[in-house]
Amino acid sequence: MFILPAEFGYGLVIGRQALHEPHKRDVIIDLAFELAVEVYPDIAIKSYKGLAAKKKPVAVTDGEVEAQLQEYRDRAATLIPVEGRAAVEGDYVVADVEAALEGKKPQKDSAALLLDAELHESFRTALLGAKPGDVKEFDAAYGADYGDKRFAGKTARYRVEVKGIKEKRLPPLDDEFPKQLSDEISTLAEFRARLRKDMEARKEADARKELIEHILEALVKENPVDLPDTFVERQMDAQIEQAATDAAMRGMNPRGAGLDWAKIRESGREGAKATFGMERSGVV
Repeated sequence: MFILPAEFGYGLVIGRQALHEPHKRDVIIDLAFELAVEVYPDIAIKSYKGLAAKKKPVAVTDGEVEAQLQEYRDRAATLIPVEGRAAVEGDYVVADVEAALEGKKPQKDSAALLLDAELHESFRTALLGAKPGDVKEFDAAYGADYGDKRFAGKTARYRVEVKGIKEKRLPPLDDEFPKQLSDEISTLAEFRARLRKDMEARKEADARKELIEHILEALVKENPVDLPDTFVERQMDAQIEQAATDAAMRGMNPRGAGLDWAKIRESGREGAKATFGMERSGVV
């Protein structure tokens, strides 16, 4: 094992990362060598006077506060089994689902299907009005641009056995509701005020960041700089990682989301200059 001289830091070992400072029994051999690394280019700002940028005004409407309040209410909702009626819009249909995709072996699973506008129309048509014990068989056609490439441009045969129906029950919107979320809030009015304050803070931070981005973009445009290839490649890779994360957060399989990864990665090249300016300025 060869350990680099101390001036390079004890954590750097040829071929392996060191976990500790060298012990006395370690044999340290002085070496003569050269290191070649890419570094950030020096920037000489020559033109910056007269650049114009305006911060977006920050305002939070009552409607935005109420929408945020309803999101918290939706998260606290419970699903209650219903009896004596058929499934209606907004219900959850609990069912065993068997799917056969164009001649492939059928796959079975259990699901709670929400009857809303986002559910495939074939499912909505079959399940609206259904009751526990009903068995529905139907085909569902998927467009060529469907997000899950396994189904894109294909037709699947479904057999759905309804096991039960549940409806979403929202908690009452009163002074007891915020107490379920925080011990520091005792009334609904306080909760609304807290939501407004938090939303204003987020909008203010976003507006400031956007202002700085516009200034940096203008500076980069007026003061061109050649970026290291390593930096550009890093930004292109980051663009791919962000797209994959966004797809996963939406409940999609990134590999089957139908995304043009080459185009997404290339878009990172365009944003590299702005990112470079932000990094060097300490914004990110």
